[in-house]
Amino acid sequence: MKRIQLSKAYTLGNQERDYVEMREPCVRDNLNVSKIKDEEKREITLLANLCNVTNDELENLSLGDYGRLTQAFLGFIGLPQPSLEQPYLH
Repeated sequence: MKRIQLSKAYTLGNQERDYVEMREPCVRDNLNVSKIKDEEKREITLLANLCNVTNDELENLSLGDYGRLTQAFLGFIGLPQPSLEQPYLH
């Protein structure tokens, strides 16, 4: 489990929080989103599930904070993590 500090507080799970906790992904998580055709929706759903928040809550994060979640995810799966100084866009 990783605790990810956000730049500001958001309403997440009926609480105002400036952090999220992300659990380590497993194969089942990937399988659960594999049928979603849209790549961005698939990524959002996967990250929301790992952080135990809704897709809508995740979509309300700033791009910088979303990038922090992406970095944490990449760290879990052992891929290089992009710099937060450069915007993360597909």
